[in-house]
Amino acid sequence: MPLLTRSPIIRGDPSLLIAQDTALGWIIFGPTPAEVTLKLVTHLVTANTDEILRKFWEIEDISTSRSLTTEEKECNAHYVATTVRREDGTYQVRLPFKKGCHPLGDSKSVALKRFYQMERRLSRNSDLKRQYCAFMEEYIHLGHLQMIDLTDEPPVTNDRKYCLPHHCFMKEASTTTKLRVVFDASAKSTSGVSRNDQLMIGPVIQEELFAILTRWRIHVVPICADIKQMYRHIWMHPEDCNYQRVLWRESPSLPLKENRALTVTYGEASAPFQAVRTLHQLAQDYEVRYPAAATVLRRDVYMDDCITGESTPAQAIALQKELMHLMEEARFTLRKWSSSLSAVLETLPEELRETQLPFQFNENDSIKALGLYWNPATDEFKFTVQPMSDQTVTKRSTISQIARVFDPLGLISPVTVRGKLLMQEL
Repeated sequence: MPLLTRSPIIRGDPSLLIAQDTALGWIIFGPTPAEVTLKLVTHLVTANTDEILRKFWEIEDISTSRSLTTEEKECNAHYVATTVRREDGTYQVRLPFKKGCHPLGDSKSVALKRFYQMERRLSRNSDLKRQYCAFMEEYIHLGHLQMIDLTDEPPVTNDRKYCLPHHCFMKEASTTTKLRVVFDASAKSTSGVSRNDQLMIGPVIQEELFAILTRWRIHVVPICADIKQMYRHIWMHPEDCNYQRVLWRESPSLPLKENRALTVTYGEASAPFQAVRTLHQLAQDYEVRYPAAATVLRRDVYMDDCITGESTPAQAIALQKELMHLMEEARFTLRKWSSSLSAVLETLPEELRETQLPFQFNENDSIKALGLYWNPATDEFKFTVQPMSDQTVTKRSTISQIARVFDPLGLISPVTVRGKLLMQEL
């Protein structure tokens, strides 16, 4: 310090700061008030570039067949042994527990904390709150969420129940419901164990995306549809609904209610397998009565998207009707029907169509089909790239931009390969 400090030193009142000349310039130091008000601002950014990049490189890989693991076989056997049909034709499943898993702790306290955070967020955004409440109100109105009378309920230990935190995300590409409420079965209870930690995931039994899209492009008359609320038309066994408890109220002025979700719930590790396996079971149960539709369910459905077609308009219309009849056997509804041929849609009610009649699409209008933008009027795929922002271009932002191109069929490989080469250079 003696080598740095110089004269003079400017002093004032003992409560004021002191100015000291140094070899590096003037510095200011001195006492500060004992009570300091701090304003803390936090911001969370989820960097998912690595995941996007992994999918970008893997999307064109041709997977090889593999044998099912022991757990996957057990999960399928559990489904066969415990799944039943209800009187209305719908399917009822049970949660596939792992053997010897650690018990759950208190999950309600975690869900309660998350609920209050979500409620504060909704209070700051009236439009978001309106959509959230509308989603939950529909959930209750359809009988998929049942209120629990806690005063009349017998005691249930923590390891026999689980409270699901929930939040929302916006799906701007959707033409029906923009806001989706999703449940977090991966939230840890006080024992460090979550609901998903206890569940078997099950095998992947649906066809590869590449195979489904390739078959779809072969058809002279392509058609596609969406299964409305697929998860929520598969019911959960009453004994397992205690593991799907949901906290909800429309306003902070109302009492907080505890509910049970009565159907397969988005966010649970076993839900995708249970949903797809139920479609396969439906196909198996009715393959004699609806052979063509049963084949489509097994081969041309990717999650809740049905992507298929036929050689002639008459065959496409017949397949469409057969598919709708088959799905109605289990109270599923096929909606958002679209085709490159208007005749296929003319017999459908307007509310079941994605493409309106007469065709009003121009060369820039597209709908989403398995993540790709498809123009029914021209029967063409469209690829979109968001322009780079004005921010400084970095290696990470460049890789992220390149990796967001979704091209599972490799149709624009002459373009994307240049991006891949650029990645290697970076």
